Amino acid sequence: MFFYRITEGIRVTAQPFYVPEQSDPSEQRYVFVYHIRIENIGREHTAALASLVHSRSGGG
Repeated sequence: MFFYRITEGIRVTAQPFYVPEQSDPSEQRYVFVYHIRIENIGREHTAALASLVHSRSGGG
């Protein structure tokens, strides 16, 4: 399953993967990893100036 959004000629696609080895449903802990792809599909030249990775627990 893929999720994507296009904004101003940039397409960001995310593909989540469930990691059962690190998850524990009895403790309501579910671990996912994501493959992220960023593509310039517009006519303008673009460059990634910075990246930010934000991780959040199930508690918010």
